[in-house]
Amino acid sequence: MGNNYQNNSTIYNLIENGKEADFIQKLLVTIPHLVYVYDVSQSKYVYVNHHIKKLFGYEVEQILGNSAQKVVEQTLQVHPQDIEMLYDTWEKVRNLSQDEVVVGEYRVKNADEQWIWVRDNIRVFAKNEQGEVTKVIGYVENITPQKDAEKDIQKLLRHYAHHIKKLKEQNQILAEHEHKLMSANEELISQQEDLKMALSELSVKHKELDAVNEELLSQQENLKIAFDALTTKNQELDKANEVLMAQKEEMTKLVKELSDRNFELDQFVYKISHDIRSPFTSILGLVNLMKVETDPQRLHESVKHIEKSVLRLDSFVKSMLNFARISREEFNPEEIFFYILIDECLNDFKYLENFDKIAVDINIEDQESKFYSDSLRVNSIFRNIISNAIKYRKPYIEQSFLSIDIQVTPEYANITFTDNGIGIKEEYLNKVFGMFVRATERSDGSGLGLYIVKQSVERMNGTIQIQSKYGEGTIINIILPNLINQVAGG
Repeated sequence: MGNNYQNNSTIYNLIENGKEADFIQKLLVTIPHLVYVYDVSQSKYVYVNHHIKKLFGYEVEQILGNSAQKVVEQTLQVHPQDIEMLYDTWEKVRNLSQDEVVVGEYRVKNADEQWIWVRDNIRVFAKNEQGEVTKVIGYVENITPQKDAEKDIQKLLRHYAHHIKKLKEQNQILAEHEHKLMSANEELISQQEDLKMALSELSVKHKELDAVNEELLSQQENLKIAFDALTTKNQELDKANEVLMAQKEEMTKLVKELSDRNFELDQFVYKISHDIRSPFTSILGLVNLMKVETDPQRLHESVKHIEKSVLRLDSFVKSMLNFARISREEFNPEEIFFYILIDECLNDFKYLENFDKIAVDINIEDQESKFYSDSLRVNSIFRNIISNAIKYRKPYIEQSFLSIDIQVTPEYANITFTDNGIGIKEEYLNKVFGMFVRATERSDGSGLGLYIVKQSVERMNGTIQIQSKYGEGTIINIILPNLINQVAGG
């Protein structure tokens, strides 16, 4: 391992995890190919394994730390006909995606002054924060035997082509002889008068065959009638089969939906039992303390804690009732007046803590276009998102804001909520629409708010997207179809 000490050091520099470096080092030693890591940003080889010696006859130190251009010019000479292929390959490396592999094939002169064919397989090893490729890893295979085999195949193909040409010439000669034989045969036929007797006998037989053929035609007509009947039955069976397949697909869809609902129900029951029992447990503990407490001040504090637990339980029950109502109610499109809807939501939330510390800016484009949708679900969407903006404002700034921008067209309403609240951590962004998900330690709600929002949007065949940066704020964009034509046509 003495010759690989520099390589080992390089691997440990490239991979921070010691165990992973050990594993990768052992793997690289066993791989029967030349493996290297090239630092694109610094234009130098930062790792080369010991197969460089076996493949090209050069030492690792002759390559390590040098740029690709220097190595090509001074050590590993590339065949003049393959230089353009080499440069094209390395140009593609700079634009590699994470899972993409660039492959290049070219001839390289080894230490014994012999040209050998190699295949260079390159993929991304590391990228910087801007997504630019900083390091690539490649492994080089000796494909000289394959190239020699290809030459032998080409030689065989040329040999076979020559023989095929000769066979065609011989076939032409045979065709000419066949033509001569056919001419002689026709002459013989014309001279055979005794064939007339045979033809006369054949004529009699032909008449007999005609009678048989008429009988067969009659039977064929009966078979055709039977076949048409079978075809009709087959078509009927095909239609019935199509109906059964459609029913099967619908049944499969219903079974999956039922399975999903059962899973949600299990979560729902577990969460309800936990979130209802928790306030009751807290209240029971406080009541037990009050039984032995004599200090009026502490008794008053216990009553306040009980009140807080009761209010929390009441809020949870309201959330459950709202969720049940949203899930149960039929879809009922009616005209939506956004200004009135938002004003009612803000009036309901004006007693919430920190309500007076958040500025709400409303901008509605083309409210003259009527917008129809399910008022219950649209109201639920606005209430959940606005209440979240109030609850999760940043406490250390004097003025928070919530911007509501709505664009109404005859086809849809594009609604965007923007706030400068505490934001959502990146690891929660793909989970915030799940049932009972709380994305912050400050949350004391039911964890159903954004779940109800997404279910409501999807129930109305809309779309929802969320962008958030922790500590800076959140943007939620919702697009809902305008059902004005459906209402007018209904």
